[in-house]
Amino acid sequence: MNILTEIKNDIRAVIMPMLGRDIPLAVIETIEALWAEEKRPQIHAKKRTSTGYTFTIALPPGISFKDFYSKLDYFKDSAGGNKVNTSIVQAGKMAVLQISTNLLGNYFEYPRDYPLKGILPVPIGYSTNGLQVIDIATLPHLLVGGTTGAGKSNAIHVIVNSLLRLPEPPLIILIDLKMSEYNYLENQVLLVTDIDTACQALARLVQEMRQRQLLLKKSRCVDIKKYNRHSKMQYIVLVIDELAELKDKDAQEDLETLLRLCRASGICIVAATQRPSSKIFLSKSFGDAKANFSGRLCYQTISDVDSRIILDSGEGATLPAIPGRAYLRIGREITEIQTPYLDPEEVQYVDKFPAAGLPTELPTNRDVEGMGSAGHSANTGANISIVASHPAKAEGFDRKRTD
Repeated sequence: MNILTEIKNDIRAVIMPMLGRDIPLAVIETIEALWAEEKRPQIHAKKRTSTGYTFTIALPPGISFKDFYSKLDYFKDSAGGNKVNTSIVQAGKMAVLQISTNLLGNYFEYPRDYPLKGILPVPIGYSTNGLQVIDIATLPHLLVGGTTGAGKSNAIHVIVNSLLRLPEPPLIILIDLKMSEYNYLENQVLLVTDIDTACQALARLVQEMRQRQLLLKKSRCVDIKKYNRHSKMQYIVLVIDELAELKDKDAQEDLETLLRLCRASGICIVAATQRPSSKIFLSKSFGDAKANFSGRLCYQTISDVDSRIILDSGEGATLPAIPGRAYLRIGREITEIQTPYLDPEEVQYVDKFPAAGLPTELPTNRDVEGMGSAGHSANTGANISIVASHPAKAEGFDRKRTD
């Protein structure tokens, strides 16, 4: 470094903080410290926001977005550490670095009113930009992970109850092999608490998916969205709390089949676990199936390895020990959020969410171009009773809440 460059840097280090530009200075100095001048990312554009800065950064040949993203912690530490929120997303050939001084609150109550945009909207959490509402039908699969007590079960309460309060709720199948805290939902969802019934449920869901695929083919619709423009097919949401408890090989294979193939037929999957390692699965192909979870919700993890298993990056290990604090990943974009708290006892007696409707048979089809239930059964086989192993439960479902 020549003397003119040293003088320039010294002046910059004095003037920029005086002008309130500590964050741009930190970004510039971090880039200069991490990359040699001949092969250095360049700030293409800088925009000041109400809470911080957004930098659009051009990456030179030889530096991938993955390489640049791996330096996220350096930018965060230099810009203020735990006093700022930092994120990096890809935008074509550019990397967009966002640094905000608007820190998240540690607690939010479940929102009573939020925009019901999309098909299966869920208020998944608050970011520095406000409430984040995701559409489960668009994902359509969400993987939730993190340490015990971090917020996974609360996330399931939020997701399930948000779906139940929709004008047209989906059929929800909730597999809870730990038999932990979802009994209040047993008249609202199909609650499965033993492994044998869980295996049967997954097998019947695969059959239901096949029936729906045949129906879509016959009606010349590529997916449920187009089918529902002129007819009606109910969405199904499968929720699994603690995926690691699902140790039956056939059940795991059925789950993998659903993850790969059920998007078009309106079956969505939300699976929660502490650590979805391939070691807990008998099938070696689960790593490939896991890639179909286009949505990831990662709470605090014990290690960087655990975070990468859930989030495909190490940020989960850096989260503060705040219940409900998580990283939400949709595609490539990662956002730090605080999941709202939902008290199950409040739901039971205050909200009185409408029941999803619990038929003894999975919904298969509605009339389309003269094709009714009988026609569908004749072409695709008999309707499937997912609660056949629970005849007592299947009878007399009370669709009204009782106090």
